Amino acid sequence: MNKEEQREYDRLRYRKNPEKFKKTSKEYYYKNQEKQKKYSREKYKNRTEEEKIKQNKQRMLRYYKNIEKEKQKMRIYYERNKGRQKIKNKIYRENNKELIKKRKKEDYNKHKDSYIKRATIYRKNNPRSSLKYSLELQLSMNNVRKRDKNKCQWFGCNKNWKDGEIHVNHIFPRNEYPEYELVEQYMICYCKYHHALFHKARGDIKEYKLLRPKNRN
Repeated sequence: MNKEEQREYDRLRYRKNPEKFKKTSKEYYYKNQEKQKKYSREKYKNRTEEEKIKQNKQRMLRYYKNIEKEKQKMRIYYERNKGRQKIKNKIYRENNKELIKKRKKEDYNKHKDSYIKRATIYRKNNPRSSLKYSLELQLSMNNVRKRDKNKCQWFGCNKNWKDGEIHVNHIFPRNEYPEYELVEQYMICYCKYHHALFHKARGDIKEYKLLRPKNRN
């Protein structure tokens, strides 16, 4: 029997007794599981280009018809095989460093505007302080930046992080009051100029000289 004749014969058997056909097929698969796997692997390796295109089209159609189910399947597969996926990704990155760099550059040049928009939105929603401070202090300062929307809170000043540097000022200085170092209520956002004015009014001359702009006295 040819392949086409065998397929027609199997279809007729399935139409007559679908439950019986399913049982027999499952029993045959579990008895000859290793043979079936070898056959499927060889068939997958020796595919023609036309077969590859057909399979890819079928996968895309299945995915778009049942997106939620396919996503659940992918999540379940990833949770079961986390270790394998991580090891494969590491090996691929180590063996193809130059190729990954080229792809990143090409993708950035094609979609430059979208990358810039995402970066601006991310910086607005997730502002960061400098890494010279401790992690606890960085977290508290970042929360203050989010609270004040990364703007200068001096009366009449509406500078953003785009216009210039925004500093997180401790109303009670850290040197004198280390107890209030991590308290967010005693912190406020100022631009560089008003941060310097705050220290000038308080009498901290060293910090004022470091912070004051060159154009203004």
